[in-house]
Order: sequence, then C-alpha cells, then structure tokens
Amino acid sequence: MEGWAATAPHDRVISTAAVRSIPRQWREQCNEGAIILTPFNTLYARGGLLRLRMRGRVASGRFVGGACYMWVRSHRPEHRLSPPPDSRKEASPIDPAEVLERGWAQDFALGLYLPDVSLCHRGQGEDRQVQLWDEAGTSVAIVDYDEWWRADAVTVYGDRDLWSELVDAYSAWRLAGQPHYTRFGVTCDE
Repeated sequence: MEGWAATAPHDRVISTAAVRSIPRQWREQCNEGAIILTPFNTLYARGGLLRLRMRGRVASGRFVGGACYMWVRSHRPEHRLSPPPDSRKEASPIDPAEVLERGWAQDFALGLYLPDVSLCHRGQGEDRQVQLWDEAGTSVAIVDYDEWWRADAVTVYGDRDLWSELVDAYSAWRLAGQPHYTRFGVTCDE
C-alpha cells in the first residue's frame, strides 16, 4: 500500500492483491503517463481488473477484464453486524432472482453502484434468502426468494433500506442499457 518510494517515480504499478480504492502513494510515485494495474473489488462483487493512466496527479481508466485475488490486508471487509433490533416488513417490487441471478458481470456492475454493501445467500428451495448488510454493520435487509411479493417478504433493519437501494441500482443499470462492467471506470484525484 505504501508503494516503493526508494525507486520512484515509476512507469508501472502492478498489484497482485485486490483493493477497494487506489492508494495515494501509488499515484504520487508515478511518472506522467504511468499505468496502474490492479484487481479491484467491491464488497458486493469481486474480480475486476482496473487499468488506470496517470495524467498530472489524476489517475483514470476503466475495467479491462477480470482478476480475482486476495484483498490487500487493509482493504479486507469487516463483517460486524449491530443493526437495531426493530425491523420493518415490506414486499419486494421485483423478483430477487432477476436482480441476483444474472451472472458475475451484472453483479460487479451493481457492486459499483453500492460499494459498501455485502451480501450472502442462505437456505435452499422455499427457504432461500439473501441477506444484505452495509459496511458499518448498522443496516441489514433479508429477502425471501419464495413468494417475494408477500407483504412480509423483505425484512429491513436500520436506517438504510438496502434492498430498495439494490433495486434502485439495478433499475439505473437497466435504464443505462445494462452496460458491461468494462464500460465502467474510476478516476482518482487529490
């Protein structure tokens, strides 16, 4: 994460561990036009390969493929949940399978909309659910796949309605024409 200042400036920075943000030191130790290549993860989906080019003090570029590696230690997600005990119930406006079972490329794109949200699946058949939680651990949503239209199919804890946020991200992605993850980019500046 600190780069290698002793031999800077560099024409290339290549990371073999995944990050959630680009360290300032990497940018500071690059020549004009240098390339930064790194696996890039969100909490929601992992495995994007990000290629950035330095112009001045700004690094910008796009995802160019897939690369799934371990997290840089300081970027590893913490899994702590402490939502308030009170919850509210609601129906889902959409079948969870439509949002959650369309493959990695869609998942990665949705993760870029919600970089601080994790998910896991649990149960099988009629008992299958998805659980979403925010990085702070203060909001959780649990969604039943079976009979998702029922008034109690979604259970929400905390201030954020994470299922609604995910449905909104899915809708925005669809309205944008369902762009492939390689159409997304990152810009890092001071």
